[in-house]
Amino acid sequence: MNGKGVSEGPDRRQLLAQILPAGAFACLFCRHAFAVTADQATGATEPAKPKSQESCGMSYEELFEFAYGSSMIPVMKAMAADVGREKFLEMLKKASCTAAVQHAREELKKNPKNDFATFAAEVRKSNPLYDHTLTSRIVEDTPTTIEMRITECLWAKTFRDADAADIGYVSMCYPDLASAPIYNPKIKLTLTKTLMQGNDCCNHRWVLET
Repeated sequence: MNGKGVSEGPDRRQLLAQILPAGAFACLFCRHAFAVTADQATGATEPAKPKSQESCGMSYEELFEFAYGSSMIPVMKAMAADVGREKFLEMLKKASCTAAVQHAREELKKNPKNDFATFAAEVRKSNPLYDHTLTSRIVEDTPTTIEMRITECLWAKTFRDADAADIGYVSMCYPDLASAPIYNPKIKLTLTKTLMQGNDCCNHRWVLET
């Protein structure tokens, strides 16, 4: 992963709200604060924004260490030690899948168009967050199939470095399998390898079944 600073992007705050713990990202990615613009007609100025909306200029690796490495992961490991690792992983898998399904349903309310072409377009779409945290390429792209191969993932690196790959898999990877059919019941996701589990890549393959 590169060490680029966090960049501005139109979908950034929405994306981070989906993947980072509430409160961990709130002060990190807002627009530059205290920008005062003169109103040519009246001479009025816009009110100053709160200091909490200033950009802090973290790199993505620093952000993930802050949000996951020093916060979320230690809490989850402590909970796993308290209730038992296997029981905790099952609870976390269930909760993560429930959240993923609910998110997919909310997205469908905003845009009910759920044909495969629209789905594939979203897979292809670039955004600043994934551009800086994943290295991926489309290895198959047809009217009924799209497969993405991911060879670098900052989520996998962060959880594996913290000896929490199993927690990372059930909270970050497995929910993809639960949410895909919510978008369209005919879309099947196959995921046989993940970087989180120590494989050489993640091989997300979506197929429109007929």
